[in-house]
Amino acid sequence: MMIIDPKEPRPHMTEMAMILNGYDMNYEQEGHTSLPPASQFPINQQNDTGSNMTQMSLTSLPSIKQKKIESPQDKERDNEIYSVNGKAFDYVKHPIMLQTGKLYRIYIVNMLEFDLVNSFHIHGTMFDYYTAGTDETSDYNTDIVTMSQGDRGIMEFKYDYPGTYVFHAHQTEYTDLGWMGLFDVRGDPVKTNIIAINT
Repeated sequence: MMIIDPKEPRPHMTEMAMILNGYDMNYEQEGHTSLPPASQFPINQQNDTGSNMTQMSLTSLPSIKQKKIESPQDKERDNEIYSVNGKAFDYVKHPIMLQTGKLYRIYIVNMLEFDLVNSFHIHGTMFDYYTAGTDETSDYNTDIVTMSQGDRGIMEFKYDYPGTYVFHAHQTEYTDLGWMGLFDVRGDPVKTNIIAINT
């Protein structure tokens, strides 16, 4: 990931980078990627210059369509593992420690292949989202963002209350196969304005 800051730096806060990705581990639906064996290439003898010369005839190469392909071409490839920053369930086993009341910024990129969309959903708070990471003011405030392939953005947020909070994809398959994590938020609750109504 390459981060380009604006000329006037963004407000200071603790920053993280998160790359959303997946892995096709079994290649069961991999397309045909090899040429036929050399023995199947016909050889033509040409003697235009008076000497024997061996040349391959490109028009008579075996057609890939004529060959039996073990993997059906009508199926799409898919991933068996999904992750953030490369390791499935890593942030479940090793939660990211945060502090109450402190501002955080995540630079996020969806590098998922073979799936058209990915998402990032955060529990327990909302975040300001900067689409594509190019604006200097946030586009909206939300708790989930859906991204197509290659999309990127910036999330800024804080937690007011301590606790363990989940972040994950909103596609259940991705979550079940590794794309989820935990924020371990520590510290005292942040004082908020509470209006008491006497009855």
